[in-house]
Amino acid sequence: MAIRSLALAVSVLTLAGCGGGGSDGGSNSSSSSSSSSSVGSSSSSVALEVFDNPAIDPTLVSYNDIAVHDPSVIRAEDGTFYVVGSHLGFAKSTDLVNWELVANGVDDANPLFNTYATEIAEGIEWTGGHVGSWASDIIRLADGRYYFYYNHCANPESEEGLCNAPHSYLGVAVSDNVEGPYEDQGIFLYSGQTDEQMQGDYGVGDLESFDAFVHPNVIDPTAFFDKDGQLWMSYGSYSGGIFVLKMD
Repeated sequence: MAIRSLALAVSVLTLAGCGGGGSDGGSNSSSSSSSSSSVGSSSSSVALEVFDNPAIDPTLVSYNDIAVHDPSVIRAEDGTFYVVGSHLGFAKSTDLVNWELVANGVDDANPLFNTYATEIAEGIEWTGGHVGSWASDIIRLADGRYYFYYNHCANPESEEGLCNAPHSYLGVAVSDNVEGPYEDQGIFLYSGQTDEQMQGDYGVGDLESFDAFVHPNVIDPTAFFDKDGQLWMSYGSYSGGIFVLKMD
């Protein structure tokens, strides 16, 4: 894919509110008084009733210390659940409780890609040679294939490859098997362009400069379908906000 765009999309701002609950309309003054008295008492004197988890027999849980940071879950055709996340972490489970590690580590030994440095060479060049992989996402589309959305943020000017500037990329790789190997299809979103890059091959419309307070940091993708079957992707971060992109 040769699409080079910043994709200024629909910015999503979620405003959450908390509302207090009142007493039931059928309550009488006596019960209201009793309720007020109870609320006014010290919380330390109130005994909390503890319930067992009704969903899991804890004796069946195998705590094998498998960690996948920034998890995204997908269910494969055979019913197996997979979780993918940062650092190319990948694990699977048949019950969402007991997990088996499939892959981990951003290196050429990771089975998700035949050769990561080669498949994601375009992105590694964009981040100044810094290799990494942040919160990934996998979705199965109508063609029956699995689409792996990868991303990374690293400032080329930082020797340690820190993401202290929203210099990021977001691309897609595809495989017939959820466990890979995935073949890169290219990067389709970039962010953190310098003015020179914006005036060159990485320009977006009439924009002259990238503004990190307004424009998206193209990381942390989540692909999903709406009720009408349209494919969308949410992405972004605190830098610039969360955006939603309509996909084809």
